[in-house]
Amino acid sequence: MRHRRSLALALLLPLLGACASTMPPATTPPAAAAAAATATPAPSGNAALAQQPDDNLWVATSAEYAAATWEIYRFAGERIAELSKGRTPGSWAVVLDVDETVLSNVQFEIELANAGREYDEPLWRQWENRGEATAIPGVARFCARVRELGGKVVLVTNREEDQRAATEANLRRESVPYDVLIPRANGGSNDKSSRWRAIQEGTAVPGLGPLEELMFVGDNIKDFPGGDQAWRKQGDDALRPFGDRFIVIPNPMYGSWKPMAPAPPPAGGGKG
Repeated sequence: MRHRRSLALALLLPLLGACASTMPPATTPPAAAAAAATATPAPSGNAALAQQPDDNLWVATSAEYAAATWEIYRFAGERIAELSKGRTPGSWAVVLDVDETVLSNVQFEIELANAGREYDEPLWRQWENRGEATAIPGVARFCARVRELGGKVVLVTNREEDQRAATEANLRRESVPYDVLIPRANGGSNDKSSRWRAIQEGTAVPGLGPLEELMFVGDNIKDFPGGDQAWRKQGDDALRPFGDRFIVIPNPMYGSWKPMAPAPPPAGGGKG
């Protein structure tokens, strides 16, 4: 899923235990600005940032965002150590989303805002191929911890299969350790259920074998089995898995919480 617009967001982060780094400037002209030939040139430096929506600014520049994701991943590392106790190494996995969970695309969002544009599929593909997404603070350390404990790091993304190579190169550049990347089929469904089931059954990747999915990490409620925006109104029972097997990373820029614009063409790609 993906749509983003300016908003003043009061973000309530979950308290994840007593657990006690930002985007570099683009080194090439923004693809979004280049595509908007008739647009007024975007300001640069502090002036450009001052004109960004608050959601972009918070993710790109605030110490609070970096501290929050670091704290969340630190807690997740402690929790997965508890959940994996007594389990045979190689028999279990942590399943993570990619965009805004492992890799940050806030620079893409900044470039879109500078050009006065909404999400655009060709520009997104250009961004993916640039491979300039940065690792979310804390994620590399967490993934390394999962593997130390004997687990597999499985990335399930709604990037499409034809973007696999670019995504893998980006992950390597950011030194994020992982075992398997499972994109969606080109033009396929955003629903991750069948891919999660394939991980459990051992049919996701040849030679991987069946894995018990001990933890899910994502930025969108749909990154969790059965996840639905309705959970917000269903009380504590619906939210009980969070802080246990479900770990959510804050993303105020876009997601299934946002009222939807008209759907893109079926062949469109997407984040996730």
